[in-house]
Amino acid sequence: EYRAELERLKDDEDAKKALQRQKQRDTKIVRKIIRQSEKGRHYSVLGMKCKWGEIKIGPLRICNVSQGDIKRAYRTVAKAIHPDKNRDGRAPEAFRALEKSAELLMDDDKKKEYDAILRRQRKEMIDGLVVGLKNAMRTAYKIFKLLGPFATPITILVALVI
Repeated sequence: EYRAELERLKDDEDAKKALQRQKQRDTKIVRKIIRQSEKGRHYSVLGMKCKWGEIKIGPLRICNVSQGDIKRAYRTVAKAIHPDKNRDGRAPEAFRALEKSAELLMDDDKKKEYDAILRRQRKEMIDGLVVGLKNAMRTAYKIFKLLGPFATPITILVALVI
């Protein structure tokens, strides 16, 4: 279908270039949605910036997404990747991924479960960073202890070189 349309526009270079640019945009959107879906990032599939789900800090709630927000995001992305509108061959696959993500986030129980998984992943990542930082500090302490009275001058020299 795309190639036939390109062939039909062989005399009109501007229209041909516009069609090629549209195909590239369509491919980019579809590829992003499929990639995010394969990684299980349902908020990203809908184009939302809530990578870690809802975050509660005392009375504050960051990324508190309502059903209306999800519906609006779904409609916006659906317009861009619907197989009747999008020229990419994988548009039906991306559309199914979008529907799956929207279905999961529209169901309150499934959304709470998904947000709990995201919270657990966030906690594990932070715990890993803390362990890594502790190990780095322990190593720095051992090096300082090993260098003895030369630790401070060597540290200053290394800082100046870097």
